[in-house]
Amino acid sequence: MSRIAAALNLNCQLMSAAPPAHQSAAARNAPHEHASTDPAILADADSSVTVHTMGVHYRWEFPNIARAQLRLAHDLREDLVTLQLAYADDVRAIWSSYPEVAAAESELHRAEETAAAASEQVSAERVRLRGKKVGAELTTQLAEARADVKATRQARRDAIARVKDNAAQRLRERTATLLAAQKQLHRRYCQDNDLYWAYNDVFRNHKTAVQRIRRQRLEGKPATLRHHRFDGTGTITVQLQRTAAMPPHSPRLLSDPAGRYHNFSSCRG
Repeated sequence: MSRIAAALNLNCQLMSAAPPAHQSAAARNAPHEHASTDPAILADADSSVTVHTMGVHYRWEFPNIARAQLRLAHDLREDLVTLQLAYADDVRAIWSSYPEVAAAESELHRAEETAAAASEQVSAERVRLRGKKVGAELTTQLAEARADVKATRQARRDAIARVKDNAAQRLRERTATLLAAQKQLHRRYCQDNDLYWAYNDVFRNHKTAVQRIRRQRLEGKPATLRHHRFDGTGTITVQLQRTAAMPPHSPRLLSDPAGRYHNFSSCRG
């Protein structure tokens, strides 16, 4: 752990570049915009963070150990998505196993196909006319088709509500299987591999995404989790531990050059 932690202790000091040669003396000596004497701003110093973005004249090579953390975090997210998609498929299969729900799903599928065909007709007509306005007949057909989709989607929800009690045990068992599989991911990535604090961050973001998609679907919007190719980017997550006797973490405490964490947020090339 010490080898990884040492590499992740990125000791990165923000380096202010010298002012450009063409900059006037008045501009160089002008006060910074963030330098404020407002008591309200100063009082809030412990609960805010100022981020400075600047260019540098050299390219810093990212340590391989830190890059490995990004890759592990990405792979963990992909595995969580795989588990969640399989869970969603199994839940749909449970609902579809009830004839009443299956019949409602068949009607919904028919309505969606009709609406898709009507939408294509409207799009083709707009291309032909080279404008957004189309005939009232096509517009009415599309509106009716979409209303039918909305009604049949609600009919499926009503059918599910009527069999929910019967399906409760099967759903609990499938949810328990999902949670057990997610727990195995913790063992695989954190105990048997070198992923550290990023696990909690990735898992928390995954749960947020699942909840957001659930809300969007309840609103009738198409939404699903997707796999993503690793592009070399990501977030390095570090957890600062303290005892109960130590003061709470704050931006001022973390940035204190003479404090306990003076080496925490700096990077040395």
